[in-house]
Amino acid sequence: TEARTMKKALADIGADFVYHEQPGAGHWWGNECVDWPPLFETLKKARLKPIDDPSPIDFTTPNPQVSSTLRWVTIVTQDEANLSSVRANVQDGLLTITTKNVQKLDVRKPAALVSDVTIDGTTLHLPRFPMQLGKSMIQSPGAALALRGLSVAENDIWLRVKWKLEGWEPEIKNPTRYGGFKQAFQRNVIFVVGSQGPDANRLWGAARYLAESLYYRGNGAADIWTDADYMNRRGHDRSLRDRNVILFGNSDDNLAWKTLLADCPVKVRNGRIAGFGNGAGSAYDGVDGAAIVTYPLPGSTTALIAAFGITGPNAIDVIERLPVLPSGAAYPDWTVFDAKTEPTSGTKSVLAAGNFGPRWDLKGGQSVLRGRE
Repeated sequence: TEARTMKKALADIGADFVYHEQPGAGHWWGNECVDWPPLFETLKKARLKPIDDPSPIDFTTPNPQVSSTLRWVTIVTQDEANLSSVRANVQDGLLTITTKNVQKLDVRKPAALVSDVTIDGTTLHLPRFPMQLGKSMIQSPGAALALRGLSVAENDIWLRVKWKLEGWEPEIKNPTRYGGFKQAFQRNVIFVVGSQGPDANRLWGAARYLAESLYYRGNGAADIWTDADYMNRRGHDRSLRDRNVILFGNSDDNLAWKTLLADCPVKVRNGRIAGFGNGAGSAYDGVDGAAIVTYPLPGSTTALIAAFGITGPNAIDVIERLPVLPSGAAYPDWTVFDAKTEPTSGTKSVLAAGNFGPRWDLKGGQSVLRGRE
């Protein structure tokens, strides 16, 4: 069972936990299963360590927007969309940090003497806290890179990045806004439906079905507006600035698309999906296709804009049947689907998919394109 699998995983890492199985019981065995005295005793005794506790750190995350921080260490940006980890230990004044799949790291001072820092073999003497550490991106042999006021030699792997008082750079992926399509369903999301094409009623139905599914499955709520209503209010209603938005339609039939997704590399219009690669295979013309995409919302440093894009009426069937909300269903920043293939058949319906790079562009990102028959 899932419970026994979790028990084994916790035991393997030496976690402190309490496990109980009720003999002969199934998923529900009365009120006592959620009001079990040992459960609340365990919660009463549990205590988080102080945020500056200098004990060793061993932290792993799949996405900084989901989980980024353990006490005094924060994973800000990944090298690629995958598991990222950091280990940190203070001993005799030396803070030793090792990372995996980490491009940028924030480190606050632990409650211990720290005179030197070694990160993945690179030593920084007499560090100032808080530190923001980033990997140098040298493009050519013998080159030097000026990164936010610091000159970096090619043999340096890590460097201390100049700290900005206001926090992370909003134009770069960070724990506040990192992506993955399902992250758009947060921040009091608004569904904005295209009203300028012949499929407006069907798009509205798809948006309503998704909103009702969100309410039923996750006790969540989403407002549904037409594109005209949203754009009319966006200019003067400050309450909309940091609310996530999910568009339905494409750049031809949704008035909000060309304004809010103008800089997004993935372009969707009637009969065409393009922009997600270079050269042959980077566009699908005349195809019945659908796309989902996630991008920063213009004018906000925290909100996301996402979209269910269609090239024609058959693609609406895809977005209606796409398993977005079920637990365990995960999507990258953008995915392109073939409307001729059942979307619940797994990856068979996927034509292309990928994650944007740290600056929300294709450079430095990951993508996979499937050849067309």
